[in-house]
Amino acid sequence: MRHRGLIMLDAVAGLLLIATLSIAMLGAIKQYRMAEARIAAERAAMAIAETTMLHLQSGQPAPEDDAVTRIEVSALQEGHVLPGKRWVRVTVRHAGATAALTGVVLREVLP
Repeated sequence: MRHRGLIMLDAVAGLLLIATLSIAMLGAIKQYRMAEARIAAERAAMAIAETTMLHLQSGQPAPEDDAVTRIEVSALQEGHVLPGKRWVRVTVRHAGATAALTGVVLREVLP
């Protein structure tokens, strides 16, 4: 009879251990998915900044903002002055992530 109590105690302890490990695993999976979403948003923001800089460098206007993306282009005063060109910083806010890119564009692109 005493052995039945010990077997039951071992079984309950094993189930509690499995439950604890399962909860820890669920927390790790949630953090992984949140980090994955953040990295994807940062990657998308940088891709939009690169596309915007490419548009500006080829003499086209910057793309328009949309519901989840805000694009800011600002002229910089510092840096080596190049004839007919200017330094700009493109800042993109996309889905909670921010990316900035600095480059040289034609002076006529920005007012």
